[in-house]
Amino acid sequence: MVKLLDHSMPNAPEKYDPETFVRIFRDLEMALTKLDFPAVVSGEDDVNSIAWFLGTPDSTEAGGGGSGTVTSITAGTGLDGGTITTTGTIDLADTAVSAGSYTNTSVTVDAQGRLTSAASGSDAEGVTSVATGTGLTGGTITATGTISATGTLADVAGLAVTNGNFIVGDGANFIVESGATARTSMGAGTGDGTVTSVATGTGLTGGTITSTGTISATGTLADIAGLAVTNGNFIVGDGANFVAESGATARTSLGLGTGDSPQFTNLTIADAGTIGSVSDSDAFSISAAGVVDFTSTVTGIPSASFEIEEQTFTASGTWTKPEGAMMVYIYAIGGGAGGGSGGRGSTYDAGGGGGSAGGVDYQIYVGAALEATMSVVIGAGGAGAAALTTSTYGNRGTQGGNSTVTNNSVVIATGGGGRAGMGGGQYYGQGGAAFNRGLFSGSSMISTSNEWIYSGVMGTGGTGEDLNYGRPGLPGIGPGGGGGGSETASATGNLGAGPGGKGMTAFSGFNSPEAVAGARVYQGSLRSNIPGVGAESLYSLWDLTSSGYYTGNTSSYRYLGIGGGGGDGGRTDGESGSVGTAHTYGGDGGGGGCGGSSGVAGGAGGAGAFPGGGGGGGGSQNSGDANSGVGGAGEAGKVFIATLRFKQ
Repeated sequence: MVKLLDHSMPNAPEKYDPETFVRIFRDLEMALTKLDFPAVVSGEDDVNSIAWFLGTPDSTEAGGGGSGTVTSITAGTGLDGGTITTTGTIDLADTAVSAGSYTNTSVTVDAQGRLTSAASGSDAEGVTSVATGTGLTGGTITATGTISATGTLADVAGLAVTNGNFIVGDGANFIVESGATARTSMGAGTGDGTVTSVATGTGLTGGTITSTGTISATGTLADIAGLAVTNGNFIVGDGANFVAESGATARTSLGLGTGDSPQFTNLTIADAGTIGSVSDSDAFSISAAGVVDFTSTVTGIPSASFEIEEQTFTASGTWTKPEGAMMVYIYAIGGGAGGGSGGRGSTYDAGGGGGSAGGVDYQIYVGAALEATMSVVIGAGGAGAAALTTSTYGNRGTQGGNSTVTNNSVVIATGGGGRAGMGGGQYYGQGGAAFNRGLFSGSSMISTSNEWIYSGVMGTGGTGEDLNYGRPGLPGIGPGGGGGGSETASATGNLGAGPGGKGMTAFSGFNSPEAVAGARVYQGSLRSNIPGVGAESLYSLWDLTSSGYYTGNTSSYRYLGIGGGGGDGGRTDGESGSVGTAHTYGGDGGGGGCGGSSGVAGGAGGAGAFPGGGGGGGGSQNSGDANSGVGGAGEAGKVFIATLRFKQ
């Protein structure tokens, strides 16, 4: 360009004619006016003739001699046509959206602001159909339309909204009526609703009033209206008028006398009523404490009787107080204890002690003092002791469980569980001691204990011995104690382990008493060389004479004349004791087991009988080459609750 401006036009070559020059200048003019004048012009064509005309440019003059020339153009995001290094066209790139119109459109816009997706949708919230119900017309409309009122609604819609007008049906349509006209329609008259006439009935005077006037009470109402409102006054008729009377005067009018002690021809006192004292010298008197004393024959009282209702528990449960309960009697028997096992070996050769019977408790209560229900628990029988497999002391039996009656969280009767028999030792195995309560507490058969009896309390278990006999269990008020085990059998077979004590020897029931057992006496003459009692119940003496001695022909010999009567004790080598007999109010004790000789196991103690009988002690095994006898199990207890009640 500098050359073009600063130099003279070169001579035209011969090969250019005038038309060529015209074309050259036209091209020059066009080149000078283009905005995007090319930086370098080269070639052999018409355009290149300009370069020839201007002179060949060097590298420093290309594009006008400036710096930063554009060498290529690349199409960016959303554009098509790049990269351009010479000439080309850049335009918008097509997207996935088709050209066209969309309704309820859902679109996606990219970061360059282009629509990359578009779709027509439905008007989810739009109403597609409108139907018309009662009183309307014009439906169903699915696009456009008009809904109008019809029938009575059209009537109401066309009424004038005049102040005070009412909408009223005229039999064909709804119309508007003024207040006066509406009153007529209501049957309320045509006026403003004022009272036009007031008449007076019985007890009143002053009517009929049609405008103004006064109404007043008359007759008895006038009497009452004129009475003084004095504290304690009563309104009473005197035969002509109603008058006011004081309390004292009113009592006379009621026929109750004139003083502070009213007199009643008939008197009924409701439940929970409270009185001071009442008397009628001809019939009865009632003290302030509520005691009624009848002085003559009383009529009008319904017939009634007394009865005893008994509830028996062989398992734990709940006692319910009968209606009309006056006195409640409780007889509780504890669980009998298990007998001890016999010792084993020559050193420990005594039989096991018998378990005691379950203790008994006899209590009496006033019915009103007890709750409506009471909890009853039955004591379990104790297990007999296990046999020995090695030479040592015998095992102790298990104590019986307590039988209890609980009133309002307080135990009011306890049949104590029997005490267990001890295992056989070197000389003896002590029997368990019984313990009785209530009316039966301190019920001993003898005043002091002796060498044969650990405790004189009825139901105590017999002592096991290292001899050819065991001591008998004591008979019980309720259940009997278990007999003691022996070391060996006697040569004659008359002795052996102790029998169990007899059950139910002193108590036979509340409601249906049973016969108590009679005393058993040794059959035949007493033998002076028998320091113990025979093994069989038949030979047991359990009613001791006052002296405690039985006399032979020439001298007196002490004889253990109490005990036994229950299960037989074993008499032969290793024989087990017998199970006692059950009785309603106390079972027999089990008999003791007889000891075993060499190679023979000791006999097992017999189980006590239901309820509460003690288990017998097991026999010993003194040679140590066999097991000793197991103790007999005690039996479970029992509870009786008898209620003396008033029955109408």
